Amino acid sequence: MKNFWLMFLLLLVNLAPGVGVLQAEIYKWVDEQGNTHYGERPPQYGNANEVTIRKGPSAPDPVLERHRQRQQKFLDVLQQEREEKKAKQSRKRREREEREMRCYRSKDELETYRSAGSLYEYDGQGNKVYLNDAEREKAIKQVEEDVRRYCK
Repeated sequence: MKNFWLMFLLLLVNLAPGVGVLQAEIYKWVDEQGNTHYGERPPQYGNANEVTIRKGPSAPDPVLERHRQRQQKFLDVLQQEREEKKAKQSRKRREREEREMRCYRSKDELETYRSAGSLYEYDGQGNKVYLNDAEREKAIKQVEEDVRRYCK
């Protein structure tokens, strides 16, 4: 505890001179030639008036403002690129998942076509229409083509 107060006292002593700088007074005076002067200490001769400095918003520095605008534009471009990259990755992932699903379905359908004794389709009224041998081979070839396309 003794060390704490010692450190606190040392810190306070070291910071005390800085407090005076924060509260520095500014003086204004006019010399014999009529020139106006400003300083932190009044002159040894003549009268000096203490100047009250009002703190308010300062005018923005145009160089800093241009730098800030360029920096913001750069950050906006980076953000846009990140979003585009994320969207592209998402689109590729969806396409890959869809291709994998079509591959799975095509393989399953091919296995079913090859193992089935006969194939049929439904007509407009919901009736089964059986495929002849040529139509069956054509249907199997189409499914084989789907397997090649989706199962790369």
